[in-house]
Amino acid sequence: MNHSIDSLGERAWLPQLIAVDKVAAFPHHGQDLVELTCYRLLLVRQGKAQFLVGGQPVVVRSPGLYLLKPGMKLESQRPPQKPIEAYVTDFHLYSSSRPPADTAMDGLYYERSDELAVCGPIGWRTDALKRLVLQLYASRDEQMNTSHKLVQCQRMLKLLELLLTEEQPREEAPTDERMLEAIMYATDHCHEEVTIEQLSERAGMRLSSFSRRFRQLYDKSPVAYMTQMRTNRAKELLIKGNWTNMREVAQSCGFHDEFYFSRRFKKQHGVAPTHYRLEVTEATSIVSLSYPYTEQLLSLGLVPRAAQVTASLQDSLPMLPLPYHEKDSWEISRNVFVDCAPELIVCKDNVVRQARRHLGDLAPVLSFSWRSCDVYGLQEQLAHALGRHRELAQWRERYALQEQEARAALPEEQIGATLAICVLHARGWRLYGARNIGHVFYRSLGFQPPEQVRSAMADYAPGTEFTWLELDPERLDEVEADYIAFVTASEQGEAETRRRLQETVAWRRHPAVRDERYALLDWHRWMVYAPLSLEWQLEQAVTLFGGHAAK
Repeated sequence: MNHSIDSLGERAWLPQLIAVDKVAAFPHHGQDLVELTCYRLLLVRQGKAQFLVGGQPVVVRSPGLYLLKPGMKLESQRPPQKPIEAYVTDFHLYSSSRPPADTAMDGLYYERSDELAVCGPIGWRTDALKRLVLQLYASRDEQMNTSHKLVQCQRMLKLLELLLTEEQPREEAPTDERMLEAIMYATDHCHEEVTIEQLSERAGMRLSSFSRRFRQLYDKSPVAYMTQMRTNRAKELLIKGNWTNMREVAQSCGFHDEFYFSRRFKKQHGVAPTHYRLEVTEATSIVSLSYPYTEQLLSLGLVPRAAQVTASLQDSLPMLPLPYHEKDSWEISRNVFVDCAPELIVCKDNVVRQARRHLGDLAPVLSFSWRSCDVYGLQEQLAHALGRHRELAQWRERYALQEQEARAALPEEQIGATLAICVLHARGWRLYGARNIGHVFYRSLGFQPPEQVRSAMADYAPGTEFTWLELDPERLDEVEADYIAFVTASEQGEAETRRRLQETVAWRRHPAVRDERYALLDWHRWMVYAPLSLEWQLEQAVTLFGGHAAK
């Protein structure tokens, strides 16, 4: 008997996670033909997966996603392929149905379903899907209390929503897309006197239709949105203090009359803009869109209401699946931020434009130049803007003591020695300087960079502007260094590094390799250039080359 609801679109769907694993081969080498009993989502991060589905060859190249359905027959392709880095997420899917007619069952009734129309290669919402898979994998070993179970359910529901995007496109998407483009135009031209009529024209809509749909999307009128966006932009300038007079502030956010601007600002916030101060306390609702800023806030004694976080902080903060760069798509729902009721949003400058486009009406978006200041400079600017000078001094004192203890723990032969930091990036090998991963080695522990790096760093203040040089791996022997740190971001990258250590002549004859004065590091643990990560990195760096842990 078929108990399904007639219309597929009327159903409620409920996914159930079975397992999520990281694999070096898909399927496992030598695995016999298997008929799947669940949905299986494959994410290939490095390499190329080759297998057979129903006897037909399938190739999934990095970065790629492929969804298999229950009943599909999967088998490995021979001969075995090179190792890959991939993640396999198995899940069941349940759909709402009418209870059987011969039962007195009441309430919700779900039965397992294999009727999801989506399967095969997934070419939409890929960035968000990848982040969700990695989040599910990162939390796989957590003790499943009620809170963790709810987070896992939310992630699975979001994963299903993203998969269904292609199957059930919204009818109003074209209109909404034009409207969003108009809003982005208004945000990018905040300093100009953009009118609602101009925005409706850019969206190709009548003013009444534009205003009505706008209210549905943003729960406010276009006029209210524009006013809030402009006053928030003014707040950004007032908080940072980089203005000379109120006319400059008014004109930079689209008000050509500073007196009118002052009246509107005071009406909305109860204080004249000249007297506006951001009063930050532990209760202030701050949202961080970039994990370095998340750690900066924590170092200043401020816990964000929600944040982009690294794996080490996922258990302690509400996590936001956010883009890392401006070019990445913005998949997260605006309602997540509305629920946080943010008073301030902070982020790196490579996503500030996206943040203002999507959230500029909710709160001021505070960002400082990323490359022109080091980790200490950014911390000082945030502390000044947020009034956290005491907390800044306390963290600096603690870290200075940690540095002192770490230097004392270094073996004598490592003091002042030369260290090369060789990072395998997606675009090739790089030699890093005193930013990012280089901070603890060169600035905290006192290692010296190779001559090539030292020369490139000489033109800038410590830890600013310069990040890396390209490195020809076939000429590693030309990099003079007593020690080498090889840094990779994947199992495939680590395998390449180990292969070169065994086979590449320029590597084998390097003194640091020959005498085994090198270490292999995981980029994901060493990449974050922020206070809390520096503490962990410094603790680990002391013992990398045979030193003793600091007391």
